[in-house]
Amino acid sequence: MPTVDQFFLDLHKSQVIEESLIACFYRGKEPPSYCHAMPRSPVPDAGHPLDSNFTCYLLKAMAANAALHDGALMFGRSSKAEDYILTGWSYRLFPPATGAEGLTNRGSAFNSCLAMSQVGRVDRLLLLSRDGVTEFKRGDIKKLA
Repeated sequence: MPTVDQFFLDLHKSQVIEESLIACFYRGKEPPSYCHAMPRSPVPDAGHPLDSNFTCYLLKAMAANAALHDGALMFGRSSKAEDYILTGWSYRLFPPATGAEGLTNRGSAFNSCLAMSQVGRVDRLLLLSRDGVTEFKRGDIKKLA
């Protein structure tokens, strides 16, 4: 099975996603604080693993509702031993101020990912955009592609 990083790198390379896409990876039974699901209709089922079939699942869901990319995809797991599964679509992120506000604004998706990466129980976020794939982890930024 491809790693989470490889999945998003392949998704970027394929250029099948034209809009930015945020993925928030967290641990626990419930999504972390400072996020909220935005109402969408139709809303695809959650619970799908991030596996080799996920790209087809994602594209089918986005064909049924193009607004799903507007907001973060939430991927959760109960422990480090478990794989991430999709727990929610189209979440609004509203993390608290982090002290990084002095950085040059690189867009709302980028800045939201940076701040959200410092929220408790958030393992990391990945931002897929035309510029590539960027990882945000505990306030650190790493360009993956």
